[in-house]
Amino acid sequence: MIHSQPRFDRVRKCLAVLCLLVLAAALPAACAFAEEAETAAVSDAAVVKNPKATDRLNLREEAKDGAKSIGRYYNGVQVTVLEETSKTWSKVSVGSGAGTLTGYMKTKFLAFGDKADKVKTATPMFVSTTASWDVYAAPDSEAESVGTFGFGKIVQILGINDKWWHVSVDGTTGFIKAGKSKMLGETIGIVNNTGKDDQLFMRVKPSQAAKAFGQYYNGVIVKVLSYPSKTWAKVEVAGEKGYMLRKYLQIGVMPGDAPTAIPTMTVSTTAESVSLLQKPSKNAAKQGDGKLENGASVQVLGVFKDWSYVKTDSMAGFIQTQYLK
Repeated sequence: MIHSQPRFDRVRKCLAVLCLLVLAAALPAACAFAEEAETAAVSDAAVVKNPKATDRLNLREEAKDGAKSIGRYYNGVQVTVLEETSKTWSKVSVGSGAGTLTGYMKTKFLAFGDKADKVKTATPMFVSTTASWDVYAAPDSEAESVGTFGFGKIVQILGINDKWWHVSVDGTTGFIKAGKSKMLGETIGIVNNTGKDDQLFMRVKPSQAAKAFGQYYNGVIVKVLSYPSKTWAKVEVAGEKGYMLRKYLQIGVMPGDAPTAIPTMTVSTTAESVSLLQKPSKNAAKQGDGKLENGASVQVLGVFKDWSYVKTDSMAGFIQTQYLK
């Protein structure tokens, strides 16, 4: 049977109306899905994602350009998003515990979800070459200390301002004065003698004929100051400067990536405690609280004639070798 043209037109119009009804019914669901997908992109966790790895993202006191910057943060630093205040700004907190800062960051420079996992971390990592130092709860010299740390601690710098560094040490976040950044060894070497039980000499001059005034075990961290020759490195350890043979130092590796032979010994004295000093001398000032309890375990990093340079969990200093066993 051949249909007439008018009847065919009516069928086509009916089909068109039906399609429009189906589309109208589907639109609310599609819009709801789009809203859900956009909302899902905003999480309570994000990481800083600057356009360049060398850039740092401002944490500002107010959600507007030109507001005072509290700190500038490196790529890969994790933040907690407290509130999306506008399409441009998010209220965030950086750090954990007492050493947390709260402010505003531009949302377009934050990565969420799977995108956050792809951000390459650009936070500088340093190793402490100083015996004892404090991390503070706020960028304020009157703030309370949230922890005392010492020699060999790995320090991650989250962000900086002109006066303070926001850092993470052993899972504790807080602040150290930028002016005291010299306490952190930017270039480190780790003692790596040929023999596991050998000790590396530190000498007063870059010569094997020069006087030695310290001997260090494998795994000890030293701060590398310069390279006066292809053979020698000028180093600092235990607050003393001297020279070590470069071939027995691993340069630029992190603690844990190099073999260690640092011995552990026990403090042994007839008294309740012995003095822990800043220098290998009876007249030297005390280190920290200035004492080690009888029976305490310490790591022996090096030997200075009748003295040993030892490390506890929180500080390092000198003790007379006769009090170790």
